[in-house]
Amino acid sequence: MPKLLQGKIALVTGGGSGIGRATALKLAKEGAKVMIADYVPEGGERTVRMIEEAGGEASFVAADVSVTKQVEAMVAKTIASYGRIDCAFNKAASTVHSTTPGSKAGWQIRSSAPRRPGTARSRST
Repeated sequence: MPKLLQGKIALVTGGGSGIGRATALKLAKEGAKVMIADYVPEGGERTVRMIEEAGGEASFVAADVSVTKQVEAMVAKTIASYGRIDCAFNKAASTVHSTTPGSKAGWQIRSSAPRRPGTARSRST
């Protein structure tokens, strides 16, 4: 019986842990080739190994979705690796916070992904 996503290409952001990882594993189980994107390489590479150990195909790209150039590189690597993107699941996210309530000055972009010890990151814009 053919798998639901056989031959499809999926891009999963936040695929290095939690819901993103679970989604990537399910997409691969259904036959998709999966590009895992995460800002923590160890987690993303672990998800790739898990997919490969289960007989699927996956690749990893390090990307912080709050950085436009990294998102562009993530999409470009997926297309270079697999020729296209058929579906995407965005678990990683970023939000904009004011560091001075009521002021337009002092805005920061922060990823809303759970932080692991030693990975706290924000950048001023």
